[in-house]
Amino acid sequence: MPTRRVLAATAAAITLLATGPGVAANAASVTSAALSGRAGAFATAAAALTLPAGFQLVDYPTGQAAYNLTNFAWLDDGGLLTSGKNGLITFLPPGGTVARVVGQVPSVRALGDHGFLGFAPANDYSSTGRVFVSYDKGDPAGTGFGMVEEWKALPADSPTSFTRVRTLIDGSQTSPQLAQVQHTHGIDSVVVAPDDTLFVSIGDDALNNGDPTTLRAQDLNQPYGKVLHLTPDGQGVPSNPFYSSAAPSSWRSMIYAYGFRNPFRFALDPRSGVPHLGDVGWSTTEEVNTLVPGANAGWPCYEGPAQTTFSTYSVCQALYAAGSARMPIWSYRHDESGVQAGAAVVGGVHYTGTSYPSQYRNSFFFGDYARHNLWTLATDTAGAMTRAPESAGFATDAGGPVAFHTGPNGDVTYADLLSGQVRRLVYQVGNRAPVATFSSNTDAATKTVAFSAADSYDLDGDALTYSWDFGDGASATGLTAVHTYVTADPMTVALSVRDQLGATTTATTTIYPDNETPLLTLTAPAASTTYAVGDVVELSATATDAEDGPVTVSWDTSLLHCPFAGSCHVHPDGDPVTGPTYSKPFTDHGADTTMLVTAHVVDSKGATATTTYEAEPTLRTIAVDSPVAVNINGVTAASAQVVAGSSVELVAPVTSTYWSFADWSDGGAAAHAITMPNVDLSVSARYTTAIDAKYTALGGSSAFLGSPTTPEYDVAGGRARNYTGGRLYWSAATGAHEAHGAILTRYLAAGGPTVLGFPTTDQVAVTGGLAVYFTKARIYWSSTTGARLLNGAILTKYLAVGGPDRYGLPTTDVTAVTGGWYAHFTGGRSIYYSATTGAHLVKGGIRTKYLATGGPTVRGFPTTDEIGVTAGLATYFTKARIYWSSTTGARLVNGAILTKYLAAGGPDRYGLPTTDVTAVTGGWYAHFTGGRSIFYSGTTGAHLVYGAIRTKYASMGYQTSCLGFPTTDEYAITDGRRNRFAHGSITYRYSTNTTTSSC
Repeated sequence: MPTRRVLAATAAAITLLATGPGVAANAASVTSAALSGRAGAFATAAAALTLPAGFQLVDYPTGQAAYNLTNFAWLDDGGLLTSGKNGLITFLPPGGTVARVVGQVPSVRALGDHGFLGFAPANDYSSTGRVFVSYDKGDPAGTGFGMVEEWKALPADSPTSFTRVRTLIDGSQTSPQLAQVQHTHGIDSVVVAPDDTLFVSIGDDALNNGDPTTLRAQDLNQPYGKVLHLTPDGQGVPSNPFYSSAAPSSWRSMIYAYGFRNPFRFALDPRSGVPHLGDVGWSTTEEVNTLVPGANAGWPCYEGPAQTTFSTYSVCQALYAAGSARMPIWSYRHDESGVQAGAAVVGGVHYTGTSYPSQYRNSFFFGDYARHNLWTLATDTAGAMTRAPESAGFATDAGGPVAFHTGPNGDVTYADLLSGQVRRLVYQVGNRAPVATFSSNTDAATKTVAFSAADSYDLDGDALTYSWDFGDGASATGLTAVHTYVTADPMTVALSVRDQLGATTTATTTIYPDNETPLLTLTAPAASTTYAVGDVVELSATATDAEDGPVTVSWDTSLLHCPFAGSCHVHPDGDPVTGPTYSKPFTDHGADTTMLVTAHVVDSKGATATTTYEAEPTLRTIAVDSPVAVNINGVTAASAQVVAGSSVELVAPVTSTYWSFADWSDGGAAAHAITMPNVDLSVSARYTTAIDAKYTALGGSSAFLGSPTTPEYDVAGGRARNYTGGRLYWSAATGAHEAHGAILTRYLAAGGPTVLGFPTTDQVAVTGGLAVYFTKARIYWSSTTGARLLNGAILTKYLAVGGPDRYGLPTTDVTAVTGGWYAHFTGGRSIYYSATTGAHLVKGGIRTKYLATGGPTVRGFPTTDEIGVTAGLATYFTKARIYWSSTTGARLVNGAILTKYLAAGGPDRYGLPTTDVTAVTGGWYAHFTGGRSIFYSGTTGAHLVYGAIRTKYASMGYQTSCLGFPTTDEYAITDGRRNRFAHGSITYRYSTNTTTSSC
C-alpha cells in the first residue's frame, strides 16, 4: 500500500472514519462525541468531486470493507473478482448488486501497508481460472515473508472457490530471504505480460526515518526496491539484464529494474510492453517512471530528480559519478500548491478504449491515494513523455485509488480503498445525471426520522431539486425533510434528485421507524494518556440493543497520519477484531500519527453505534548539537519531536565543507538508529576540521606551531587559525597547510589569502633555503636573502627554468618598475616582465651591462632570454641588444648603429661588438671584431667602415680627422674599393695594394 512521510490534504471517506448517519439500513445510528485534534480536523474535511465534462463515476459494490479493498480483475463477461488486504476474495456477478465471498487466503500479514496486494488473472483465465497473487505471509512468530503464488478461482466464469496451486517465490526460502520486517513498502504488485511472463514489484521494506537499509534498493543481490521479471515457473527470464544461467532463481537473475522506494502499482503499455510505474516518494517528491531492462531509478540516492540526504554514502557517490540513474518522466513535489501536490502516487493503466475523447487515447491514467486525485499523461511507445499531466488534475477528490485496471469495454476503473468500491470512469456526451445519496437519523420513541440529501451532487454543477417518498404514502420536497411514522413497519424510502435538464436519479433504503439504536459504552484510559511505541492500548466496550439484547462489538484500527496542516490521511492497520476487549501495542509510525481505535456495533436492522478512541503518541524531544546540519528521521533539523520507544535515525554527513565527522556522543556511526527513551534527549555530533587534523599531525602544541591563540575563523572563502608559532590555513581546493616565521610575515604583509590565495604546501625545503607555495604565489627564504615573494609570469618563468635548483633563490620580491616587473636572484640573475614582452631571463655579464646602462628604464625590457649567436651570446631588449663573448665581454648596441649592424648581417657576417655604442663629438660609433666599425652622425647616418679603408681611417684619427664621418658604406670602383666621408674619401687599389685619402 502507498505510504509516506509527508502527505497532502485528504477530504473523503469522513463517515468511514467518524461513521455518521447513512449506514446500510439508515434506520438509526449513533456516533461518539466529535473527534479532537488531528482526527477532528480530518473528520470535518469536505469532499468535492470534479471530473472533466462528459465524465462520471459508476460505482460497483465489492463485498470488501472500507480500507480493505486492494485489487480487482474484470472477467470478459463483466464479472468482477476482488481481493482484500486481509486476503478476502469476492465476486460480483455481471449486472449484480451484491458480491459474494469466494475464498479467504490464510496467514496474510495485514499490518500497516502490508497485506494481500497483488492480484492478476493469467492470460488463459477464462479456461483455467488461474490467478497470480503476491502478498505478505506471516509465520507463527509474527515475521512476514513476501510470496508470489498461483491460485485458481473456479468455476472461472462464476467462481465459488479460491485454492492455492503452487508457489513461485517463497520469501522464507530464498537466499537472501524476502523478509517483510517493517509495516511499509513490502511486496506489491504482480502483472501478467502478454507472453505469460510475470512482472513483480517489491518495496524497500525500510523505515521512513532515513533507515540505511533502504540502500538495499541499489544491491543487485537483494530483492528490495526492485521490479522482477519471471518466467511462469518463477525463475528469471533469460533476457533479463543480470541473468545468469548458472543461477536462474537468484535475485540477480530475476531483476528487471532497480532503485525504487515503493513501486506500488505499474502497468505495461499495450503498444510496446514498456512498464509505466508509480514510485511512492519519501519526504518531497512522487515519481512516474518508465522502465527499460537494467534501469536504475536512483532511490535512495535520488528522490525525483534531486539528490537526497543519502548522498554521502559511497553507493550514491558512485551513482552520481556514473550519471546512470534513469530519471522519472514525471515527478511532482508534496509542497507544491494546488492539486499538483500529492504524497502517495499510484501507478495506473493505459486507456485502450474508444469511447473517451481522442486526447485520452493510449494515455496513462494514474492517481494519488493521499491527495485523492487522478491525472493522465501521454508517452510514445518508447516511454518518453509527450504530454504532461493536467495542471488542475483530471479528477479531484475521487476517493482513495489503490489499483487501476481496464474494464471489459476499455473504460478506466480503479479500486477506491476509502469506500471499498470499484469505480468506473464513464464518458457520455451531454448532460450528466445527478448523484443521489442521503442519510437519516431516527428517534425511535416518536418514530420520527430526519433525512438529509446534502451529500447529493451534480457533476455539471446544475441546480438540483429533491423529492422524498417516505414509503407510507407521504412525500416531501427539499434538501432535508422530517417525517413521523404512524406504524413501526419497515418502510422503503426513496430520494429522487433532478437537475435543471430533467435528468433524475433515485436512491432508496429501508427505514425501521421504531428501531432503537444499540447502546455502546466504551471504557478507556484517561484523556491525558499517551503511548510510547510498544505500550499496549487496552480498551473494553459493552453493547446492548433494546430489541436484540447483547450485541457483538467489532474493533478496527487505523493510523491517522498528519505530517503537516491539511495533509491527513488514513492507513488501515491490521485485521478487525471482535469481542468486548481490545489490546494492541502502539505502532511506530512517526510523531505525526494518531492511532484510531474504533468500536462499532450494528443491530439486526442495521442501526449502528460507533465510538472512536484516539491513542496519541508520547512525544519526546531529541536535540542535536552539531556544527553542521544533520538529519533526524530524514529531515534536516537541529531538534525534533519523536515518539518515545520509536526508532530514530540520525545521519551526520561524513564530511561537510571543512568539517570531518568524528563520532556521536552515544558512540554511534555517522548514520545510525537509536531507540528514543521516554525522556527528552540531547546528543552531539562531534566533528573535527581539517585544521584540527593538520595541527594534530604536526605535533600539536608540543611542536613548532605551539598553542592556539584564536578559534578557527573564516577568511577569503576558507578557514584559518592562529598559533603562537604560526598559522594554519584551509580551503576546499588546497586542504590544510601551515605557514610560520619570516615566510608567514611576508605572506601577511602581501595581503595573505585574500591576495595570494591559500598555501598549497607546508613549509618545504628547496635548494639553498625554504619555501611555501600558495595558489597565486610562492615565498622563498634563506638566511642570506630573507623571505622573497614571486608570483605571476615571473614565477612561471622562474619555475620553467628550474627554480631554486638551477636559478638560485630570489634576492628581491617581484618588484614594479616603469612598464613592468622584475625580480633578482642569487648568482647574478634576473627575470624581467612586461605585458608586451613577456617574462625573460637576464644574467651574467649581459645582466651587468644591462643594469650599468640603465636597465629597463633606458634599455627597455628583454624580448628574449640569453641566446646563442655566432661566437657568443646575446639578449635582445626593446631598445637595444647586448652581446657577449669571452674575448669581447658584454657590449651594448642600439639605435641606428644597431639597425645598420643587423642589416649588414649582425654577428654572422659582421662579428661581435668590441665596444658599446660610444658617443664622440658629432656622433656615435661601435667597433666590431675583424677590423670592422660602424659610425653614425645625425647628418650622415650610419655607415660601415672595415678592412684597409678602416685601417687608413683609424690612422688618421677616425671622425676627428679632416675626413669627418662616413657618408657611404664601402663600395666598389675600378681596381679597388672606396668610402666617401663628409670631407673627402679613402680609396683602396687592388693593383698596388695601397690606400690613399683625400680631404
